[in-house]
Amino acid sequence: MQTYSEPNDRPAHRSSNDVTYGSNRRSPLAAAQLPTIRHRRHFLWPLLGWSLALAYIYIFQIDYRLAHGFYTLEVGKWGLRHAWLTSTVLHEYGQQFSFLWGVALLLITAFSYVRQPLKPYRRGLITTDIAVIASLLLVSLSKHLLALPCPYDLAQYGGDLAGTAAYTLYPGEVGGCFPAGHAAGGYCLFALYFLARIYRVPGYRYMWLPGLLVGLLYGIDQQLRGAHFLSHDLVSAGICWFVSLLCFRIAFGGQSANQNQNQSDPQHPNLMTRADAKSR
Repeated sequence: MQTYSEPNDRPAHRSSNDVTYGSNRRSPLAAAQLPTIRHRRHFLWPLLGWSLALAYIYIFQIDYRLAHGFYTLEVGKWGLRHAWLTSTVLHEYGQQFSFLWGVALLLITAFSYVRQPLKPYRRGLITTDIAVIASLLLVSLSKHLLALPCPYDLAQYGGDLAGTAAYTLYPGEVGGCFPAGHAAGGYCLFALYFLARIYRVPGYRYMWLPGLLVGLLYGIDQQLRGAHFLSHDLVSAGICWFVSLLCFRIAFGGQSANQNQNQSDPQHPNLMTRADAKSR
């Protein structure tokens, strides 16, 4: 004889950790895997590579060799210093480009207060603004405090400065050369990489390339004009990278509640496995 149990029409109990789908979609921040801004990958290895590169440039006098090569190539008079391509296009127009994209970033941040689709990204946008401004301010402050010479200041490269040492301070005689301000206008785009990584923007792994390419373009332009040594550009790149990293770690490092919510549901589409997380 078969027995039948009474159907239970009561809804199953939902714990506070259950995840709601459907109309209650997660914000991009809730889906972020914040610890992927990793201490080793984003701080230790870049710091080691940056330090070794600066040491290599200093020990093997790469600054002098490059400057001498450019100076000789330009027939001993920095012929590209006032050329249309290097001075007008890459330097003056480059400064205008950096200014315009900076204004655009501030406008997008302002719109995040009135446009609902941008609201979930507000914290990341504000952090990006702070990272860019802090990077440029630190570079600018260093330029005014450190009286290091440009290549065209030194007598061996056609300058009026009696000294020949690129790493010696000349207070009252030179200024505004170290680190590289124009290149920093490109390298500060590194902040966009951290913004894209936090929100898992498609292709975020390559979002450091715009900052690298624009920074290199601006930096090489200034080296051709005799305005900077290679080490000046490398220092600016390091400042922009580590300032951006610091800003995003401060802004998002303690945001653990959203990550814990993701971990409570193994079916969540934005949840990565440990193997995936390690691979990133």
